[in-house]
Amino acid sequence: LGTLASSVTLSLDTSKEESGVNNVYDIIFATPAAAPSITWPEGISWIGGSAPAIAGGKTYEVSIMDNLATYGEF
Repeated sequence: LGTLASSVTLSLDTSKEESGVNNVYDIIFATPAAAPSITWPEGISWIGGSAPAIAGGKTYEVSIMDNLATYGEF
């Protein structure tokens, strides 16, 4: 997604997923000094119980598999 310059709502189109296959989605983005807000796709569960608090000046990688999301920041 590059650097998020403003708040964003993300959606996930699962209509083309293959049955019997682990469908994985990776999202990589950076944030400017003033962190934007992100609305995550509905139906996603997060490792740790809730979506990450997005901070400014960071890069994030979010991986979603079977509607379970995990993330890292650097």
